[in-house]
Amino acid sequence: MRMRAILAVAALGPLLAGCAPQPHPEGGPIVIPQEIAWRYAMYCIELAGDVGISSLAWDNSGAEAHLDETTDPAIDTAELETEIETCLTRDQYEAKVDPFVDPYERARLYEYYSAVTIPCLAREGMDITPAPRYLFSSLAGGEPWNPYLGMDLPFDRLLELYRACPPRPASLAAGGQ
Repeated sequence: MRMRAILAVAALGPLLAGCAPQPHPEGGPIVIPQEIAWRYAMYCIELAGDVGISSLAWDNSGAEAHLDETTDPAIDTAELETEIETCLTRDQYEAKVDPFVDPYERARLYEYYSAVTIPCLAREGMDITPAPRYLFSSLAGGEPWNPYLGMDLPFDRLLELYRACPPRPASLAAGGQ
């Protein structure tokens, strides 16, 4: 797929994205986890077909997509932009309230991945090699490694795994403490 994406995603506030064809749990909106929000955005773009995106911004208040100027003129770009924006604003997104920046939280998170998330993913048939502890503990790279970031799976399967094997303990999850 041709993807010349120059993405202008809001850097302040929560990074948000979303789109899901499966039924909503308990009839409510799907909450898209931060760790896979970018993959969700790519899913919405892929639904539009083989188009280039020149800019894309989204959050819980809405979305704005612009197709690349070189997109085939026979394609109704306004309709495709609306389709992408509709997909991105269909559901809600998890607020990012815990950046895991201090060494204590990183140590807790590493132990949780080692003891809970990675074994759970293994039971689900996923072979995950965790980042070495010394790299995981480094504050220089921003947020620590997350097993979901490198998974090359369809979005629906990724969301299913995320729900079955949460990447954060409840005490560190958004709204927890």
